[in-house]
Amino acid sequence: MSRLLAFTLSAAVAVTAAAPARAELAEWLAGELSVSTGFDFRTGDYTDEVRSHLWYVPFPVSYTFDDFGLTSYPSDLIELRITVPLLHVRGPGSILTERGFVATPPGSGRDSRGGLGDIVVRGSYVLFPPPESGLPAFELTGRAKIPTASKREALGTGEPAYTLQLDLFDRYGPVTPLVSVGYRFVVPSEGFDLNNSWFTSVGAGFRVADPLVIGMLYDFWQATSATGADAHELFPYASWRIAPKLLVGPYAVICLSPGSPDWGVGLQLTYRIPIRCNIAGC
Repeated sequence: MSRLLAFTLSAAVAVTAAAPARAELAEWLAGELSVSTGFDFRTGDYTDEVRSHLWYVPFPVSYTFDDFGLTSYPSDLIELRITVPLLHVRGPGSILTERGFVATPPGSGRDSRGGLGDIVVRGSYVLFPPPESGLPAFELTGRAKIPTASKREALGTGEPAYTLQLDLFDRYGPVTPLVSVGYRFVVPSEGFDLNNSWFTSVGAGFRVADPLVIGMLYDFWQATSATGADAHELFPYASWRIAPKLLVGPYAVICLSPGSPDWGVGLQLTYRIPIRCNIAGC
């Protein structure tokens, strides 16, 4: 998170602004390739009041199709994404890729371990209704966690997980409010007492200037285990286009409940590569 919701909102602001100016290309492959990296650091007391630290370094690659929508309406988009992360953990906390720490039996004491995290594949469908309809835009997302992280090292559960998420957003001048709700399905795994869980987020982004958006989200996650607690977090963030194709997104995590990390910080760099002219011959 979630860290993903903040960047969903940033993308929503950018796409909403860009949607009216999309090129009318017939080639269904036309679109935009995005490659990203960055880091997410979180720290908190999760097992016997022993502090754990998590470094999460994702490498997402995504492609947004301009004219490969599910309807004949011109303002819908499809995005496909795969994220390959690296993890480093110090302390007894164990990891769920989308949720941060979960206190679980594997590992004890202040150990240090790292390696490949769980790969996540994601597909999103975004629809912008006609302005005269008065309806918000929506994004429907499905995610699947591929269990590539080591269960022996307590970097993952060793089992897949699946998430469905719906985001609603709209622009009102420089402000873009967002409401999100989702549900995560987990596959039972020995040694991990995990439950399916609801999550939601509400907040807004504010376009300070053409290259800069700042925002704040409130995130809620239902407890992911019988012994855990619900998580409440604030998520201030920014999205700054420092070059025509390069965005930088710093953010922070502020704990509001025992089920959250004490605090966290992160940064995401995204480079966008238009594919439109190469295909259209323009």
